[in-house]
Amino acid sequence: MDRPPPRVTVAVSTWNRAHLVGRAIASVLAQTFRDIEILVVDDGSTDATPQVLGRIEDCRLRIVRLDRNGGISQTRNTAIRLARGEWLAFLDDDNEWGPEYL
Repeated sequence: MDRPPPRVTVAVSTWNRAHLVGRAIASVLAQTFRDIEILVVDDGSTDATPQVLGRIEDCRLRIVRLDRNGGISQTRNTAIRLARGEWLAFLDDDNEWGPEYL
C-alpha cells in the first residue's frame, strides 16, 4: 500500500559536500514535526557525497542523483518537480535547522 503524501517536502541540494551534508540531513531528521519527506538532489558530486548519503537509513529520505553539475537552479527545479509534500522547504547542504524549525 502506498504511503500518503507527506505534509512537507524538505529539499536539500548538494554538490561535493560530503563533509557537511550528513549534518544538514540529521538536523531535518531531528525535527519535532515528523510528517516530512527529505528529497536530496545531488548535483553530480565527484567526492564522497553519494557514499555519505547512502549510509543514511530513513524511509523518509529520497535521493536523486543528477549526471552532471547544473547548479543550484537545476537542483531546486528538480526538487520542485519531484516533491510529494503539500508544502516545500529548502535547506542548503551547509546549513542546519533547530529541532522546531518546521
